[in-house]
Amino acid sequence: VDSSEKFSKREKNQNKHQKKRQGESLSPTTTKQPKTDT
Repeated sequence: VDSSEKFSKREKNQNKHQKKRQGESLSPTTTKQPKTDT
């Protein structure tokens, strides 16, 4: 796999996770279990 391709894919995943976490931080039920970055 091309390293730049891999990077862009990971960056896209990070963006998705960040957006998801921002949305989850609004809901009190999800803040109970902390999300860990992999």
